[in-house]
Amino acid sequence: MKALCLSIMLLGGIIAVSSIEAETTSDVFNTHGEYDRFSVGNAHRWYDNHSTEAKQKSGHCLPILDKAKTFQDKGLALDEEARRPGLASRQATALRKQANEQFGLRDKKIREFIECFNQANRQHSPPSDQFATGGDGTLTDQGRTQPTPSPELHARGKSIKRTPGKPPASPRDAPQPVALDKAVDDCFSKFVPNYSSPNWGLFSKDELQLQATGQLQQSFDVSAVAAERALYLDEAVYGAWQDRELMRDYLIGWLTHCLADRKVLPKQDPRIPYRRVMESRAPDDATSRKRITRRFEEFGFGYRSYPLPPFWDHDLAGPPSPTP
Repeated sequence: MKALCLSIMLLGGIIAVSSIEAETTSDVFNTHGEYDRFSVGNAHRWYDNHSTEAKQKSGHCLPILDKAKTFQDKGLALDEEARRPGLASRQATALRKQANEQFGLRDKKIREFIECFNQANRQHSPPSDQFATGGDGTLTDQGRTQPTPSPELHARGKSIKRTPGKPPASPRDAPQPVALDKAVDDCFSKFVPNYSSPNWGLFSKDELQLQATGQLQQSFDVSAVAAERALYLDEAVYGAWQDRELMRDYLIGWLTHCLADRKVLPKQDPRIPYRRVMESRAPDDATSRKRITRRFEEFGFGYRSYPLPPFWDHDLAGPPSPTP
């Protein structure tokens, strides 16, 4: 298997079983004291990279990973059996289907583990320290507007003294339009060590300032350029992804959630808008519709996987991209 780009990525059900190698141990750690090469080991690595305090608060979540490991072991064993020489094609297909079901159960447990970890630390930490894997992620408003002082009536009613209110905001104080290029760069820079900005000169200034309408489609176009840049930098180190188009869709979904988490985009389900954008740019035929459905699912997986790092093992990325 190729090296992992970052510590973990939630697979969300797109496991390409044919690329998975059999595991040699049923423990999260192998006999050499290292993490296993699959999702559960990566989840453990992600957990261990947190502070001691965060791990102490969420230690009760670890048994969930043990359950995930059980499903993973079953899936790997079934996949290994499906590879046995001389096995009938129908039997191999049935075994791979069973393996995928086990991997799906494993991924569900990993998501449950991440939710448990976040919840345990959310109860003890300021909201700004948390990443939300669900819900609206709204932070508590710490600065409340003070009531305007009432007019003060002086003696004998001869004069009224009013407390000066806050002066009108100057143009410099007014909220500035959100720069999508900076917001997208900030999302990637936090999670991808070798990330650097693409050529944002491809866009006009107006295209990079979030507009009042059509915000999701606007962000999809900007995120696609950043995703392509991140893919290029990743492949320069780790080699080509088997399906770049699907991985780009995944990254756009991941970025969309990051932008929503940072309140750049509204908290709403972006999947249907993304599908409509794809449909508007593709031929209306059965092959295109099937591919769009696959890309639509990949976008959704990326959206749901945030805030986990946006890359996982290359061999699990899926089949090669279709040739034009």
